[in-house]
Amino acid sequence: MMIRTEVSRFILLSVAMLTGVCVWNMSARVPQPARRASVQTHLATNATDPPPTNALYRTTRLPPAGLHDQGLAPLTRWAQAEIHRRMNPANCSAARFLLTEGNAGSGVGSSLHVIGAHLAHAIQGGLVLAWGRGSCRYVPGGATGSCGRFFLPITDCPADVVARNAVGSIEGHLAYQHLVPDDFRRAIEPVLRTRGEEILYWWRAQSAGYLARLNAGTMASVRARRRREPAVPAGTISAHIRHGDKHREMRLVEPAVYMEAAERLAQLQPLSFGARTYFVTSDSASAINTSRALASRGGWAFVASDIPRGRDGFVMKEWKAATANTSMHDHLLQLLMALEADAWVGTRGSNWNRLIDELRCVWVDKCAHVYVEVGDVRGGDYVW
Repeated sequence: MMIRTEVSRFILLSVAMLTGVCVWNMSARVPQPARRASVQTHLATNATDPPPTNALYRTTRLPPAGLHDQGLAPLTRWAQAEIHRRMNPANCSAARFLLTEGNAGSGVGSSLHVIGAHLAHAIQGGLVLAWGRGSCRYVPGGATGSCGRFFLPITDCPADVVARNAVGSIEGHLAYQHLVPDDFRRAIEPVLRTRGEEILYWWRAQSAGYLARLNAGTMASVRARRRREPAVPAGTISAHIRHGDKHREMRLVEPAVYMEAAERLAQLQPLSFGARTYFVTSDSASAINTSRALASRGGWAFVASDIPRGRDGFVMKEWKAATANTSMHDHLLQLLMALEADAWVGTRGSNWNRLIDELRCVWVDKCAHVYVEVGDVRGGDYVW
């Protein structure tokens, strides 16, 4: 079977610019890389040593000071610090605030991208964005709650000041879907040497990286879950297979296509991926089972988490009805485990796949690693 693979131009531009290794976790201390162990032995032995002991499983903050973005998307350090500065004015009482209320019918990935458009609008208008009371009401576990239930505050300004100085709220994305704040656009254009869609994709990565920082309670829950999961060894190829009701927005890609792309990557780069370890996340139990069978036949080590999934994938109207945090925390864990891998196969018509692609360039130093596109990039809601 032949498949079409595409490494988008913005990745190629990033690869040309990125050298060296620099892991950062938006916290004050950059830990040494954790030692890798086998799938069988890489499990926690006590509550203070969750696997892996790396940047991903600590509450995310700003990157440490530095002039370089080795391994990250260009200007990531500057962009994250600048967003933080804009969202945390010296005098909160003099600021004007805009409340984000998310987007009707959106899952987690889509919500973060929509709210990223709200962030662009706020910055462009000299406003400070804050979580609205119902900003995460459409995501699993959100019920009628704010995204602050899962993520760090967008601004550290006091809640009473935000409420008193709020100029309004915003929901949906159509009006600002292609907006990149002028100062950010001017900064990145000469670096990427383009004025096209790569600029918007870069902004989406930066906004998602800022908004998706897990709060202490969420991170503690995710860390606890991680202790019960198998290792994602060095050289692992990760795939996220989105099925369910996503067929309304893009052509669904079958597990065999992902597996073929991973196999081709292992053949082309045997020194990197010759151990043939395949980590799969999906909303579909069928996709997981099929991928496991394909990996076994091909001699691959297969890694997946045992979490609740729909038989053929999630249907949003059913998934968002969940009232507990369990589903949300399970899938945030899947996101972080995917970032432990060293290469990825996916289709960025899926917002979750885009989050993986974006955060590997903002949260961890893997922007120069390989991402293989197996879907119809233009066929999905890729650059809305």
